[in-house]
Amino acid sequence: MILEEFNLQKLGKSYEQCGNRTKIYVKCDYCGIEFMREKRQIAVSNKIINKDSCGSKSCTKKKKEEGSIKLYGSTNYFTSNSFIEKSKAKNLKKYGSEKYFSSKDFFEKRKKSLLEKYGVESPLQCEEIKEKQKNTCLKIYGKKNFAKTDLHLEKIKKKSIEKYGCQYPMQSNEVKKKRDETCQKKYGKKSFVQTEEYWSQRINTCLERYGVEHPHQNESIRKKMVETLIEKYGVDCFSKHESFKKKYQETCMDRYGVKSPLCLPENRPNLKQQNEIRDWLNSFGHNFNNDFSVLENRELDIYDKDQNLAIEFCGIFWHAEDSFSPKTRSYHHDKWKRCREKGIQLLTIFDDEWNSKNDICKSMILSKLGIFEKRIQARRCAIKEINKKEMGDFCEAHHLQGANKLSHVCFGLFDGEELVGVVDLGRHHRKKDNNSVILTRLCFKTGLQVVGGSGKLFKSCSDWCRENGMKKIISWSDNRYSNGSVYERLGFKKAGELPPDYHYVNMKNPKRRISKQSQSKKNSECPQGMTELEWANQRGLSRIWDCGKIRWEFEISP
Repeated sequence: MILEEFNLQKLGKSYEQCGNRTKIYVKCDYCGIEFMREKRQIAVSNKIINKDSCGSKSCTKKKKEEGSIKLYGSTNYFTSNSFIEKSKAKNLKKYGSEKYFSSKDFFEKRKKSLLEKYGVESPLQCEEIKEKQKNTCLKIYGKKNFAKTDLHLEKIKKKSIEKYGCQYPMQSNEVKKKRDETCQKKYGKKSFVQTEEYWSQRINTCLERYGVEHPHQNESIRKKMVETLIEKYGVDCFSKHESFKKKYQETCMDRYGVKSPLCLPENRPNLKQQNEIRDWLNSFGHNFNNDFSVLENRELDIYDKDQNLAIEFCGIFWHAEDSFSPKTRSYHHDKWKRCREKGIQLLTIFDDEWNSKNDICKSMILSKLGIFEKRIQARRCAIKEINKKEMGDFCEAHHLQGANKLSHVCFGLFDGEELVGVVDLGRHHRKKDNNSVILTRLCFKTGLQVVGGSGKLFKSCSDWCRENGMKKIISWSDNRYSNGSVYERLGFKKAGELPPDYHYVNMKNPKRRISKQSQSKKNSECPQGMTELEWANQRGLSRIWDCGKIRWEFEISP
């Protein structure tokens, strides 16, 4: 700002009357300091912005930014659209790329220089440079990697909060939207990793470096990854580490309100099968739906209050102890018990049963509703003793548990020449008792009701026991799909309730349950000093629990 009155007073003439070399009294338009400057310098410096700067660093910067905005629309010429467009055009013409640092020319020169200087194509391929970098970071920041220092992390968080209102940029919807728009514009996809170009580059790079299309196909890389994870976290996979599980669940709770996005209804892998079962049952005129009211805080997957029947459909991966929503030892038993207290029969079906023995599962469910494809009377059928193979084949085709290897004597119920029901007696596989036998299978053809069939088959068992001096018949009903009513009708007495038992699930390939007997310490070659469970967990196996069993006993009268 020209100080006119001060100039008239001190110089005796106005600004216009002064010569080019005359020093004029001026006031800084930015900080207010008064100073003197030659008239010709004022004219030159105010050519773009008609403001006076005292020449200090801050005032000069402010004036320069205003001038740059006026000329280029940006506070810095090198960030202006004008410069960027000119630079892109020049680089395209000269190097075939909009940015020199992404051009082939740059990378070739870089490789050449690095090869000459260090014998490698990248600085981080040189052990000397990597070691020097680590030592420098360790000396200055106390850690080998600056990106892992608290200073760096706090700096990122602080800057991100100031700019986006959240700790990390990718938590900002604005940033994510901009990222998606940029990728869509540039690659035609929301993410570069979805493009063929990315996968082609990735495969070519892996082939050049490791001789395979994916790093995990290289044995040495897999081995190194496992060694690093064990050294750092004590596990061979980071997802097994408690810190990962905790962080994962916390993040999911914040984002989705559940411990895993796969717990959301739209992502539940077994929901489709549940809906299929529900629709199939309702095709018989019933009203099955899922319910949250009967057990208050627990869901009944499929329930019809008029039938007092509910079905718990369990994906074996999701109902194992080590899933993202782990089910404890007592989970299924408690649910069955609460249903029993309310007069509801709960059928608990595992998805491997439904997938491998669908017809048997359907027949079992329909029998609870009194629905059969055919009914016959037991009085028109004949009892014959059958061999173990006939017994085993029939149970494999019509019983959820399949054949039993411990059968001692087997009886079949025949409708003419057709085998329609079986029962067997055997010895307990652990206890030696010469006065009792075990009823392990009582089974009828799927879709068929044989009225009086259980009584007729069991009479053959009790007669055989009398003839052979047996005093007692023992059996167990599985709470997953039986309430034991058939035993009560046959005259058995309830002798006790057994706690939940378990199978194992291979969490890497959860296709079917694995018997606990096959994973005993003896059968699985468990190392000394480890428990069965520790050894199973180390091999990726997790326990899944049932609903317990009820023991029944029948005293043989003389």
